[in-house]
Amino acid sequence: DDKAEAIVQTRMEGAGADATFRFTGYGNGTDYGTSQVRSMVASHKGEVQDERGRVIADAKQAGDLVQLEWRDQLHSRKPRDVMHLILSARAGTDTAAFQSAARDFLGEQFAGHRYVFSLHDAGSDPKAEAEGGKRPHVHVHAIVAMRSDAGDRVETTIAAFRQWRLTMAEKARAHGINM
Repeated sequence: DDKAEAIVQTRMEGAGADATFRFTGYGNGTDYGTSQVRSMVASHKGEVQDERGRVIADAKQAGDLVQLEWRDQLHSRKPRDVMHLILSARAGTDTAAFQSAARDFLGEQFAGHRYVFSLHDAGSDPKAEAEGGKRPHVHVHAIVAMRSDAGDRVETTIAAFRQWRLTMAEKARAHGINM
């Protein structure tokens, strides 16, 4: 179901911060992928980067990215060609360090997959809290193609989530975040 939402939150014994992963939906095809990337670009103007570090600044670049570069990974009829993943840290976490940790996590966990991501920092959020902005924690939105260039699919099982949590915590600690 492309409207499904799952939240996986864990706390490591003796560590400080919670590591949270949140899926807000799945979809298939280039139309869905394009709409998701364009939506992220509209929400996070000038702050969206792809897996190579290229900035995706506007709707045309978002459309070109998905239509020209992701197309081969988004042609199935399965409802899970693309996922929206949110990585969160507690309030007060250093935003630059968290963005670097998230970049490292995404690069390792989704190597060979197409993705874009953007940091959402409450301090620079133009929207009011009542409109969904100004959340007290830093988080990163990522749109990930579920199939890699080599044809491998992202596994979304409890065991995979546990591994993601451990990998994210490792990357966070490497950037000075007690997670």
